[in-house]
Amino acid sequence: MLSPELHSVVLAHIRSSAQAKTAHVYYTAQKCLRLRERMLMSAAACREESESLSRVLNHQYRLVKQLSKRDEETTERTEHKPLLKLTREQYEQTGRIQVQLNGVAGELTVSADSLLFTLLKAQHYQWRDRLYVAILTAQVEEMMTDESECTLTRWIQGEGMQRFQALQGFRALEACHRRVHDVSRGLFERKLASFRPQTLRETLHRTEEASQQLICALDALDEQVNRLYPERPVPE
Repeated sequence: MLSPELHSVVLAHIRSSAQAKTAHVYYTAQKCLRLRERMLMSAAACREESESLSRVLNHQYRLVKQLSKRDEETTERTEHKPLLKLTREQYEQTGRIQVQLNGVAGELTVSADSLLFTLLKAQHYQWRDRLYVAILTAQVEEMMTDESECTLTRWIQGEGMQRFQALQGFRALEACHRRVHDVSRGLFERKLASFRPQTLRETLHRTEEASQQLICALDALDEQVNRLYPERPVPE
């Protein structure tokens, strides 16, 4: 067994290490969020290009119809035949490019969202580690922050609500997230020294259980969002 003095040294080291990890995770998360923003911008650019091709396709389609009509009206071999063939090829190629652009846009969006859900999970794990370290070092005051400052809370009330509020997985995530805060709040409403061992054990168990349910809810929503962008086969 460690002496009280050595025990204090170990706890101080654990707390310092956790704080350093927090800073590193925050830096990494911000870098990944900037990468995600660029991915979404590229997806939007692909969709814009795809939409612009619709006008080209309409013009090409009308031209194909006109040339086909002229070709049907004459039995002689004219210059319309090679022109008709070329126009049809261009029309088909433009259609393939449009499909490919839509596919790239969808893949970029799915990848960007999956990256976001991975970040949200990592940030929740970090929050949970900070919670346990705060309990271990008897410094829970730093964890007593308003729920609105939580990264996941801000996402749920912002982008998540705007894009996914109609999805069942999003509503399940909201409920799981609320439960995490409700259960963990029980660790802050009284001094740790006043807990009986069994009561503290049960509270920590409920906190861990709620945390795991939240992670599962994030994974489930990730899969549900992924199904919003099914793969689109590119014609050969």
